[in-house]
Amino acid sequence: MVFEIQFGGQELRGRLEPDAASPSWLSDRLEYEFSVGSRLSDREYILTATEYCEGHLDWYAFESNQKATLGGANDNAITQTNRKIIPAPVSFHGMPAARFWEFEDAQIDFGSVDAGPTDLARMLLVEFAIDYGNDWFVIPVELDIGSLCRTKSLVITDTFGLQTLIKSNSDSGDQNSIWRMFQISPARGSGSSQPEPNLFFLPPSLISGVSDQPIEEVLFLRDEMANLAWAVERVIESPTEGRINRFEAYLKSQRNGDQQSPPATPAPSKQPSPSTPPALSYLLTTVVPDYWVPLLPVKTDDGLRLRRGAVLKTDGTTGFVPALGRILEPGVVLSLCEEEVPREGVRVTRSYQFTRWIDGSSHCWLGRRKSVGRGEGSSGLRFDSLERKA
Repeated sequence: MVFEIQFGGQELRGRLEPDAASPSWLSDRLEYEFSVGSRLSDREYILTATEYCEGHLDWYAFESNQKATLGGANDNAITQTNRKIIPAPVSFHGMPAARFWEFEDAQIDFGSVDAGPTDLARMLLVEFAIDYGNDWFVIPVELDIGSLCRTKSLVITDTFGLQTLIKSNSDSGDQNSIWRMFQISPARGSGSSQPEPNLFFLPPSLISGVSDQPIEEVLFLRDEMANLAWAVERVIESPTEGRINRFEAYLKSQRNGDQQSPPATPAPSKQPSPSTPPALSYLLTTVVPDYWVPLLPVKTDDGLRLRRGAVLKTDGTTGFVPALGRILEPGVVLSLCEEEVPREGVRVTRSYQFTRWIDGSSHCWLGRRKSVGRGEGSSGLRFDSLERKA
């Protein structure tokens, strides 16, 4: 087996820490995007991680991007190596036994899997496990962390000493050559529709780490009754890098406002006559908590966007309450893509994370994560309403 490897300890191009002018966090998409690159024998390969919003980084988070360049065309640290390895059969729980008169593990029963006519992926999984599970082998290959590898050839030597060259499925030339598995796909708009054949990137991923409580938490949700989207700042960071619960702070400010306002003098009660209709009061808008930030739909050249707004102050003074957390970026005009706030909602957090690398060094950083929200919500916002006086 012949491999062409670009070791990426120093050769993989890209900034370790992005500067403020080109951050990797996309505020309009609520996710990260960054690129790494290196060169093999033919050209430079750029891998872009788009829509990265989770805590674990692996090879499937990257896509090939032929239109980008990071200046790695002059890298010359390419190494070709030959490996002679004995393959090992693939094993998994519930697979058919390879020997006669041997009972399989009854804890996993693939025969009881219920698959409908349209459950193609489920039927393929069951067929692989039952019929072809013992036809697959694993060839372990050790690679350096951060290396870009491409398999150039695979030669099988059988027990009779005969050698057979095994071609990749992409080089078979038949109608099934377009099928791929475990290969890097092309990025949208990269100018290519075919995946990179036999290319594998081993990113410097973290096995485990320690994550603190989020110092900032924002829920993005839809409010169908008010026909708006909202960004609810549940937790923000304090000036001392602590946690401030904005819901509790809002309740505290409401209680303080009620205590400072003088009690109203009760008017003499009058018994209304049966023919007198009850008194009504007109409300232009109802009160919305100040930690609910509206996202107003705005039509732009790039499509429908959700632009950050503000609600009126509830302490009796005039003005608006701006967003206070860094996720909503109060210093700039925040305009979210409309599809980034689905019906199930989105939860975005900022928290400190700590881990140790393979050399024992300590690393602490402040990262953001995006997960599924808690569904739709209701702010209670109404316009032009009438209420009965008490």
